[in-house]
Amino acid sequence: MIKIKSIFGKKVISIVFVLFMPLVAYGVPFSSDVIIDGSITFDSTYSSVAGTTQSGSISSLVSGASSSNTITGATITGSDSLAGTLTDIGDGFGSMFSMSGNQNGHAGELYSDYAFNISNNSLTDQYLVSFNISYSNFVNGDGSDAYADSQFSLLNANTFAELFFTDLTSDTLFGDKENGTDLGSFGASILDVDTISLDFILNPLTSIDLSGLNALEGGVFDDFSAFNGSLSTFISVANIENLTDPGTSVPAPPTMYLMFIGLLGLLLGRRKKLH
Repeated sequence: MIKIKSIFGKKVISIVFVLFMPLVAYGVPFSSDVIIDGSITFDSTYSSVAGTTQSGSISSLVSGASSSNTITGATITGSDSLAGTLTDIGDGFGSMFSMSGNQNGHAGELYSDYAFNISNNSLTDQYLVSFNISYSNFVNGDGSDAYADSQFSLLNANTFAELFFTDLTSDTLFGDKENGTDLGSFGASILDVDTISLDFILNPLTSIDLSGLNALEGGVFDDFSAFNGSLSTFISVANIENLTDPGTSVPAPPTMYLMFIGLLGLLLGRRKKLH
């Protein structure tokens, strides 16, 4: 954004803002050939308070309608699970946790689970199904003996292949790690924030199952230490494309950007001719 402004000057600022207005095809229904059933479930059985302060929520966006259940300690308002059939671009499920503690001998845990079944019910057409995963992962340990560990992973439930993970550990006694790699520090504040995309090609009459885990843990083991951490994830439908008959697909966001830029160029060219 800043580079565009510095190169082209102030006159393009309005154009840049327009590009980030609702040109994205969120809320547009995708082909009924593709069925995406999903859920996010708070694991109240294994989540525990144990002298820590905890909060969070699970959320869903299904057919453009949002819903959420809040978590206080290890108790959730409403059902442990939100589920539904995703029908629109932008639909998805999310989980958000935060936790802190400073009491000697106490440790806490928060867990939630994703589940998706993606089916191509077409007899003839091949589809590309794209998801966005937006996440924010943070941990910090303080003092001489405290830790915080936060991780999210997504698997192909049919093959058990790991598709994506982020795993952070801030440990004042045993050292810090990021995705299993020693960082050489102790009790540092570590943050990992990003949005990634995952693509799946489904042949006619095939399906794939995905499973995901959100886990936030932390503990304190003396009178002078503390920890805090947070984990937020959201998995949403980014694009559904018919590879056999591309003319029936909902335009992906980049395609719509290009269409807008092309129309803008035509309008500017017409304006120059008139003057």
